Amino acid sequence: MKKVIVLAFAVLFAVAGSALAEEAGSTKTVSVKIQEKKANGKAWDAFGGGPDIAICVKTPKGKKCYPDGNDTMEILEPQCRDAFSCVFTGVYIEAPYEITVVDVDLAANDMAGTGACSGKCTLGLAEVEVK
Repeated sequence: MKKVIVLAFAVLFAVAGSALAEEAGSTKTVSVKIQEKKANGKAWDAFGGGPDIAICVKTPKGKKCYPDGNDTMEILEPQCRDAFSCVFTGVYIEAPYEITVVDVDLAANDMAGTGACSGKCTLGLAEVEVK
């Protein structure tokens, strides 16, 4: 019985510690999968290619985009080019936060989805997982 109680407290503290770490800010891995077509049924790129994926994360400390920039329209290079999935490592997360998934284009970047996400979620046309 003593072992069960100790184990229960260990699990409780592990879960609470994880939530506190996210509130205090930490780096995470963000995985993104984007649908094959835009909401209007057209391809992401003019020549029928896949999206050029980047993300922006807004936290209480400001907005940071990955791989570069501080705003969705400032992103010049995608993390993953002509791809429907992409993984971002070393992403700074601090609660409360909002993730924006971006298709980087020459003329104007397209938003694939935006919103709060903890664990797995769907943001517009993108499935996002934060680990």
